[in-house]
Amino acid sequence: MQISFLNPGFLLLLALIPALWFLPRRVDNTFQAVLRSLLLALVIAALAQPVLLAPGSEQHQVVIVDRSASLSEEQRATAEAVLADVVGTAGGRDQLTVIELGTPLPSDTDATTERRLAVDSLGSDSSLSNALALALQQLPVGVSGRVTVISDGLSTDRDWGGTLVQLTERGIPVDVHDLGRRNDDVYPAALEAIGDWRVGDTVEASVTVVGTGAVTVVLTNEDGAELARTPARVDGRGEVLLAFEPERAGFTTLSAEVTTEPGNNNDSNPSNNRLSTGFAVQTPIRVLYVADRERGSADELQQLLGSGFAVEAPDAPLTADLPLNSYELVMVDDVPAASLPDAFQQHIMAAVRDEGLGLLFSGGRRAFGEGGYYETPVADVLPVEFQQRTEKKEPTVALAIIIDTSGSMWGRPIELGKQMARLSLNKLRRTDTVGVVEFYGNKSWAAPLQTLRNRSSIERAISRLHADGGTTLMPAIEEAYYGLKNVRATYKHILAITDAQVEDADYDAIVRQMAEEGVTVSTVLPGLGEDDPILSRMARIGGGRFYAVPGPFNLSEINFRKPDETRLPLYKTGPYPVAARTGSGWWGEVDMQGLPAVSAYVEVQNRQGADVLLETEGSAHPVLSSWRVGLGRVTALMTEPVGPGTDGWQNWTDYGRLLSRVMRRTAADGRTFDYQLLRQGERLYLDALRNGPGDARPVLQVVDGNGASGGGSQPSSGDLSFIEMAPGWFRSDLIAPASEDVRLLSPVTKRYLIATTAVSPETQVDPWRGLDLERLAAVTGGAVLSRGDASSGIPVSAGALSIRKLWPWLVLLALLVYLGELLYRRWPTGSRVA
Repeated sequence: MQISFLNPGFLLLLALIPALWFLPRRVDNTFQAVLRSLLLALVIAALAQPVLLAPGSEQHQVVIVDRSASLSEEQRATAEAVLADVVGTAGGRDQLTVIELGTPLPSDTDATTERRLAVDSLGSDSSLSNALALALQQLPVGVSGRVTVISDGLSTDRDWGGTLVQLTERGIPVDVHDLGRRNDDVYPAALEAIGDWRVGDTVEASVTVVGTGAVTVVLTNEDGAELARTPARVDGRGEVLLAFEPERAGFTTLSAEVTTEPGNNNDSNPSNNRLSTGFAVQTPIRVLYVADRERGSADELQQLLGSGFAVEAPDAPLTADLPLNSYELVMVDDVPAASLPDAFQQHIMAAVRDEGLGLLFSGGRRAFGEGGYYETPVADVLPVEFQQRTEKKEPTVALAIIIDTSGSMWGRPIELGKQMARLSLNKLRRTDTVGVVEFYGNKSWAAPLQTLRNRSSIERAISRLHADGGTTLMPAIEEAYYGLKNVRATYKHILAITDAQVEDADYDAIVRQMAEEGVTVSTVLPGLGEDDPILSRMARIGGGRFYAVPGPFNLSEINFRKPDETRLPLYKTGPYPVAARTGSGWWGEVDMQGLPAVSAYVEVQNRQGADVLLETEGSAHPVLSSWRVGLGRVTALMTEPVGPGTDGWQNWTDYGRLLSRVMRRTAADGRTFDYQLLRQGERLYLDALRNGPGDARPVLQVVDGNGASGGGSQPSSGDLSFIEMAPGWFRSDLIAPASEDVRLLSPVTKRYLIATTAVSPETQVDPWRGLDLERLAAVTGGAVLSRGDASSGIPVSAGALSIRKLWPWLVLLALLVYLGELLYRRWPTGSRVA
């Protein structure tokens, strides 16, 4: 019997006890100082957590013996002999329990009845996790015990973590006898997907092969059709990669079969040479294809890309209301800037930055013709800058001046109106067209529409105007509008000069109609204040300006002309040889050495930070460039992918693969959430991490192999319930049989997820995933046994101790001392014992 401390470092605090006698001042009451010193000593002793170690009055021995199908006959014979040694040396033990894995032991190995041998069989299950958990249940809390494991360590699952923690906390040592690994068998131990699988992609499956020698690995689908075949040589354990193209999305089951080559005699059990596993295959990449070049280009692009893409032309107007969240990529192919509204361009840019959408921007002469995409919203995110030459054109102007000559304009207003009319002529050229309409209860052309070469006659007509008559503005506006419709000019404008004392009429309708046809309206209020609601509203609807001219010092010139600059791209026709600038990450297995020349391209300049993927030889002009924008990627192809610019590529056998690689690298991965799945026995944990900002929540359903909700022994159908652990991080868990796959589907994004079974077949356990028996013994304080150790009886339950915690009693005693010291201080002074 002995006392031990779990945290002996706290005992160093005992050195502080003498300080109580002198700090903060020397004590004058010895009895109270003794109480305080005792209290501190008890607290420090309790923190050190003392325990009493004593030989257990009742000792238990549990032996786990492995007789599963993964053992050879020689290993089974060794297991029986070791068990017999352990049982034979268990004399004096209160109870001995044997837990068998696999085939039960023969009856002649049973111990005598006085040894109280109990046998629990787990049948064909060779789960060491279950065996250790069952062994722990056989050892009552508070008694000494010991566990002995006789096994090869090839457990069909890895759910032993919780049991090992409990064994360590209770101080139960685990002795082990490692039966070793057999080397006369070849089998597939694992079949796993490399990365995500998508329809039309060339994907890879990894097959872990255990054994030695030359083998052939064949991958087949559910119908038994061969998908891939690879020869390999294995030395103990190896991984073999097989590549193929999935044909359909959803859930599928594939099988890997390993056959030995002639001359390989190391396969003693051909029955375990086939392994089947479930997989999830994602849907094709959805592409919104926006094209304005020619009909049938979407079908041509679909044929070029193959089944890995779903090319869809928009069936709704290109507005900000067009949903983009169901697409991984938007491809703008040879669309003139005028056909891609600014609102839709901004809609695409927001989806790229905030939602991770991919954008592939391509085009030639039609897309980058007159005007191009210079200073448009999409130009700000492209990885290239357009080098464009500028042509200035002077636009023509047609101006109709409407002057109110009614009686209310008499005096100062009519004179100010005439001056504004003359000033409006100053910014016009001799080739521009001007006419003057007056209204005074009626309307008439004071000066018909004519070029400004006749400026003197136009100014004389303005000077002859005088105020007299009624005010009817609507007929004058109509007269000017109809007159301008017959004039050819770049800009058409109406300038209405009136005091606004006009008849009630539907001015909004006619002004809005003129604005839609490109005729703008400005208004002038002469000499009668600084604002008028009718005139200002007309100018606002008509796309012009409102001028208030209360006096001659407020006169201002009116400029109706805007410089017209036409920007033309440098579109070059070839052919021009091109070369790849980046590594194989973009091209995969595409032979870039055989890349043909382009027939035409648009000369651009690469932006700083963008990656040039293809460039022309010699001039080094970018032909294909890409960069990240927010959460998404934008790639620019400076020629037509299915047009005249790539005529030289159409017959190139790798062109479809090249374009597919570019589009796959550009496209979003389609994930609003990244999912992480973890299986622990029958419990499945799911973590969903949101990509980017927003308030989206994960939606997943448990489905069967056909994608229907529920089914079989799966959990009940319906959406899983997620708890938000932190902003953007959600967690859910569910219970499912450990021996079955769990299939999940996101009904919104059509994303398929699968958590494969956590249990390996009995004879196909990967040695690297087995239980490290030597490490098990080291962690629990047990011993690694050999036959001699087992027969000597030294480690079997030797020295087993029962543990009793003393520190809770010390805490109670410290509390009583504290109460006593408190009572002493509160006791009346006169009756206190000195």
